[in-house]
Amino acid sequence: MENAVVIGSNYGDESKGRTTDYLVKQMLNQKLNPIVVRFSGSNNASHTVYLNETTYHAFSSIGSGSFRNVPTYLSEFFAVEPQALINELDSFKFKFNYTSTIFIDPNCLLVTPYDVALNRLKETLKGNHKHGSTGSGLNECKQRSKTIPFYVKDLLTGQNTELFNNIYAYFIKQLQYLIDQYKLDIETLDSDLKDLLYITLNMKFIDAFYSHYSSLLDNPHITLETPDLKEYSCVFEGSQGLALEEDYHNFPYVTHSKTGIRNVLEICVKHGIELTDVYYLSRTYLSRHGFDPNFNTCHHKNVLEDFNIFDVTNVYNPWQGSMVFNYLNINELESRINDDFKHCLEAFPNCLEHRVFSCVDQIKGKYKVVIDNTLHVFPSFNDFLNLYMEQFKISFVTFFISPINN
Repeated sequence: MENAVVIGSNYGDESKGRTTDYLVKQMLNQKLNPIVVRFSGSNNASHTVYLNETTYHAFSSIGSGSFRNVPTYLSEFFAVEPQALINELDSFKFKFNYTSTIFIDPNCLLVTPYDVALNRLKETLKGNHKHGSTGSGLNECKQRSKTIPFYVKDLLTGQNTELFNNIYAYFIKQLQYLIDQYKLDIETLDSDLKDLLYITLNMKFIDAFYSHYSSLLDNPHITLETPDLKEYSCVFEGSQGLALEEDYHNFPYVTHSKTGIRNVLEICVKHGIELTDVYYLSRTYLSRHGFDPNFNTCHHKNVLEDFNIFDVTNVYNPWQGSMVFNYLNINELESRINDDFKHCLEAFPNCLEHRVFSCVDQIKGKYKVVIDNTLHVFPSFNDFLNLYMEQFKISFVTFFISPINN
């Protein structure tokens, strides 16, 4: 079996969904048995894949190979928000006759509405210094879980009224801290966030929240168990990018997740499978959400002039803000990739590394990129690619133009 991993090399939004779909298609053509494995993050992903020119889906919890009707495995490193998963599944089935299985590891953490409410409130209160969170509650879930963990396996034991009451009490304590720190009047918040806070503050909704979690037990597409990965060819689908890795030197402007290879290696060792290929992804320019003093935005307007940037899923919201752009820095890109891939070579010395560039079609004319801290101008992307592959000894490069993996 082949087992490949798809990793974003920058700040997210590098076409991880598109690449996952592409690899699943190749495996099906080779008569392999693919499964998509989510190994980090939560429904904070928004991986857009086109079925055709008019039908697309932004995959958040479901694996991005699902237009190929292959199963998804949400590994123990993925945090599940049950209502978001069910809503996405219903939405996806409306677009496509999906008949495959979503496996959920019993050791997955569960995200609660309290985590989501705190996440969105914190980002709103930060104003122009918001981190750029998707508002899905991942960081708050991880922080809460240090003292009050809530796992998928807890659903199998029946009602967890005491657990939910403890989570509610934790929420009240965190909310009171924010009210005191920011002198917050909830009435001054926008209507959506205010409504969410009032719902989560009302204890009568605890049972309703729990019923959403219990719905995972009854959905015919969902199985709360770990599949035998030896029976499949795995496509490990990452979340966000290496520059947002929780242990990256850019802390605290990062995500609470291991976005690189390390979770994948742990899964491979646990299941006794070998990793054969790693695909490191990048747009032809840099993009990111949220405030980060280390992200150079002085070229933001120039990038908008040099690239015809079009993105159907990255739209403004009050807790994430708008995307900012810069030219791609090749030396920094390769440094992040090399730091990550060395962990892979220690475990799987025969594993191959690849580069994938997306948004090639968005280059208006000449291609501009930073090499050795100098902005270089190339007549075309292909001219840059020839130098790049030679200078950095890159053997395998894929780049996307059409948004459809025909």
